[in-house]
Amino acid sequence: MPLRASTVVQQNVASGYIEISHSDQYSISDEPVALWVSGAAGWFEIRPSTKYWPIYSQVHSAIDLYYSAFVAYETWNEACEGRPKSQRPKPPTFDDIYLKYAVRSGGGILRHEVEALCSKWAGFLISHFDKELSLDWANAPFAKSLRSKHPVGPPLKVTAAPVPMC
Repeated sequence: MPLRASTVVQQNVASGYIEISHSDQYSISDEPVALWVSGAAGWFEIRPSTKYWPIYSQVHSAIDLYYSAFVAYETWNEACEGRPKSQRPKPPTFDDIYLKYAVRSGGGILRHEVEALCSKWAGFLISHFDKELSLDWANAPFAKSLRSKHPVGPPLKVTAAPVPMC
């Protein structure tokens, strides 16, 4: 589960500019979207300087795209609970996910632009599908399509069994 600012931010510590020169771990969160990176002294929320704002903005859109798909499938999974297979709703379509992203981003983005972002960030999205413990992306049409169009190697091993989708 992604880190929440309320659980790790110490209000009595003043902000300061730091550089993390080596990190092999990061975390993303939703509502609000945030990017966290680990350093020798712990976890830090990324609040980029003006120089790095353009790349941070792109990463922010990738995180929004991931959570748009995640929320669509989480909502669908909840709608399936306790229903026999014959009465379950169909899984979210690409258009459902693209619309969720367009609403989240609030920038008037068009469908073909969201498709281009899916291609651009396919490696990021796929890596998070493989790490997600609260949803099993194995049979999700969105994840299957990205994996077939953008093969990135074998999936990462997770240590806990994911909760299966309906």
